[in-house]
Amino acid sequence: MIARNILSVFKLRIGVAIAVSALAGLAVSPGANLSGWQVAALAIGILMSAASAGAYNQYAERDLDAIMARTRNRPFVNGTFRPGPFWPAVIVGLLLLAVALTGFALNAWVALYAFLGAFVYGVVYTVWLKRRSSMNIVIGACRAASPCWRAARRRIRR
Repeated sequence: MIARNILSVFKLRIGVAIAVSALAGLAVSPGANLSGWQVAALAIGILMSAASAGAYNQYAERDLDAIMARTRNRPFVNGTFRPGPFWPAVIVGLLLLAVALTGFALNAWVALYAFLGAFVYGVVYTVWLKRRSSMNIVIGACRAASPCWRAARRRIRR
């Protein structure tokens, strides 16, 4: 049960889809080939970045989640996980690890994109747009697709 709640909070199904889209963008982009560990670091880093954004989304929106039928059983709403300083520390720590991993294994551009993906979803979508505009879904979709666009547009190189 705890594993299911962790998977839910970090939105790992969505994170895996985002990481796969980054790898798809990498596969179709021209340029030098990456080593196996670099490809793994890219996938793990993007997954960690997406997971941190997903967890922040659920942490920040627990008030809205409580009133929506689809989300009222999420762990922060139903009391399985209690809000407090632990969760923001985990979320920020996970994002910092993602940025450090992608920066070390690949380059600063990839690290920046890993950060910006989480920032756009966590701050622009969750905090700013979702409560103000129906355009939030467009921004959310762009965030999910952006790793593929970025990898295809700028081949990762050292």
